[in-house]
Amino acid sequence: MDVVKAMDTQMLAFTPAKATVQATQRAARTAGTAAGVARAAAQVARTAARTVEDRATVEAEVMEIDPPARPVRRVDYLSLLAHISKQFAGSSDPIEADEWRSSLAQNFSSTRCPEEYKKDIALHFLEGDAHNWWLALDKRTNGTIERFSDFEVEFNHKYFPAEAWNRLESQFLDLTQGRMTIREYEEKFNRLRRYVGKEWEEETVQIRRFVRGLRVELRTYCSAGHFQTVSELVERMAMVETNLAEEAKLKSRGHTASSGSGSDRKRTRDTAEGGKASSDRPECPSCGRHHGGEFWKVKGACTCCGKMGHFARDCPGRSENCGQGSWE
Repeated sequence: MDVVKAMDTQMLAFTPAKATVQATQRAARTAGTAAGVARAAAQVARTAARTVEDRATVEAEVMEIDPPARPVRRVDYLSLLAHISKQFAGSSDPIEADEWRSSLAQNFSSTRCPEEYKKDIALHFLEGDAHNWWLALDKRTNGTIERFSDFEVEFNHKYFPAEAWNRLESQFLDLTQGRMTIREYEEKFNRLRRYVGKEWEEETVQIRRFVRGLRVELRTYCSAGHFQTVSELVERMAMVETNLAEEAKLKSRGHTASSGSGSDRKRTRDTAEGGKASSDRPECPSCGRHHGGEFWKVKGACTCCGKMGHFARDCPGRSENCGQGSWE
């Protein structure tokens, strides 16, 4: 019993010491972890500070190399007038009026024309009937048309109304090549194709429309499904048209040569006979021609065969000899 009690006493003595050691170890580990966290937090703080500094440096550098803002160059009014020099005197052709207006707007865009110049420049190039139209319009509206866009609206009402648009679309639908060359047909086709509706704007639809207007001899050489654009179709048809014209020239030249050779032979024979008659035979006082003997008609003989007793219309040798002995 004494031994057991001694052992219990020793164990009790060791137990607080062990607990103390374990607690101490845990405290040390906690202290170490806290120190590590503190070091990590300090590192993060330093990294953040460095990032802020770097960003500020970059922004400063960007601001330093950014070029200063350039002042917008003011376009001179007179230089714009020199650049845009197409007059418009009014026209009954709506295409001509629309092309002038479109060209003017395109020039304004390409020259970066200020808005306050546009209407004045447009008015500067009006002349004749168009100038008189504007004077009357400006008087009727009491000078309230100040912007170019308002000028365009009034211009279209006068020279390019909705009825003109419908008429041009009808001309496009009815257009045929006729006696025009393929290039002339293409030019007119392109002028009118701008005024068609949405349903005619696809390239394949316009290819079929172009083919339908071709002359028959050209239409047989093409198929609308073989071409991607109207321009490609035009180039092919221009080549075919040239070949057909060359063939026609060769045929005409051959026909002229063959007919000319026959005429030359006849002229040679007539010249030879005429030369012989005029040089070897005297002039007949009855008919004024050159032949020997007496004029058969004066003798009362047949003018076909020269025999007496019948007329030329009853001559038995008329089919063979008619005209062979008309003079003697």
